[in-house]
Amino acid sequence: MTPDPSFVCDSSWHRYSDGTTLVAGSPLAVFSLSEAGRDVARALEAGEPLPDFHRPLTSRLAAAGAIHPLASELEKSLESLLTVVIPAHVSDDAGIARLTRLIEELSVQCSVIVVDDASPQAFMIPNVAKIVRLDTNRGPAAARNAGLEMVTTPFVAFIDSDVTECGSALPLLVATCSLDGVGLAAPRVASRPGVTRLARYEERFSPLDLGSEPGRVAPGSRISYVPSAMWVVRTEVAKSLA
Repeated sequence: MTPDPSFVCDSSWHRYSDGTTLVAGSPLAVFSLSEAGRDVARALEAGEPLPDFHRPLTSRLAAAGAIHPLASELEKSLESLLTVVIPAHVSDDAGIARLTRLIEELSVQCSVIVVDDASPQAFMIPNVAKIVRLDTNRGPAAARNAGLEMVTTPFVAFIDSDVTECGSALPLLVATCSLDGVGLAAPRVASRPGVTRLARYEERFSPLDLGSEPGRVAPGSRISYVPSAMWVVRTEVAKSLA
């Protein structure tokens, strides 16, 4: 049996003074709590161990985005759990350098598959588990699927070749994806600080940056989509949809 997860309340969480009326989630929803439900809510608010009977309510709250599960540390090495797939279309030496740095960062933790999407400039990179070369340029989605076919680990990470400083996020993403009911986990995608007007604009208003708060991904919610720059997915789920 999977141990009970811990949860954190969403920033929208507000329980009225009567103790029985809770407004929370994204989109906002109203919950009427029983006496037992009040005990669960108090434990959630205090970060205390949950009563044995919490599951029906916490399942409803999590599905509504009112609370979010907290992942515990991985019990196995990342290498046995995860393979990284990087779709790459490289056109110059700068692109090769970025890709090389990314692989060097990731390959110390897990296996890496690079899918060369018919790049105009050929490249060879050390420390790569496998390089798959496509004869024609088919786009990043097809390149991801080509790499996915070779994945045998329980989880797969799809990471774009221009992503930087992402290796430290992988253990938490895999742990989150391991939770019951979670098929995909994604990190915040933030732009680097810069001095130009465009860089400052991207830092504040990038459509890829959906904020620092956790949340479920669902239409009409605070996080209605996640950019494909970096995903960790259950491999069986990804292959069922490919």
